[in-house]
Amino acid sequence: MQVGDIIGTKMFSGWDTYYVGHVGIVGPDYKVYDVVKWSDVTQVSSISNFVDRFNNNTVGVYRPNTSSGNRFLAGTWAKNNLNKVKSYSITSATHKIDVNYCSKFVFQSYVFGN
Repeated sequence: MQVGDIIGTKMFSGWDTYYVGHVGIVGPDYKVYDVVKWSDVTQVSSISNFVDRFNNNTVGVYRPNTSSGNRFLAGTWAKNNLNKVKSYSITSATHKIDVNYCSKFVFQSYVFGN
């Protein structure tokens, strides 16, 4: 696993994957940063704890085809900005950090982190 890797599942697993799956991003401390659909809204977990949340559904890793420096910047942005997320909602307002969802947060990590 490397900083900036996107980790997730395409399977619906219940409480935090409302539509088609769930993703998080690996930060510089090798923790997974993600936005979830429950009261705490954000989650920081070890890679093994992230995988365990999906009840034996397949979890995969995607490494974007960009430099390791860009991946590091994205992972660092995720770690530094997760606390700005205040609510979970599917919205197309990609510039808003406070209202967020899992894949939008990963997208923002790459856009704003670079």
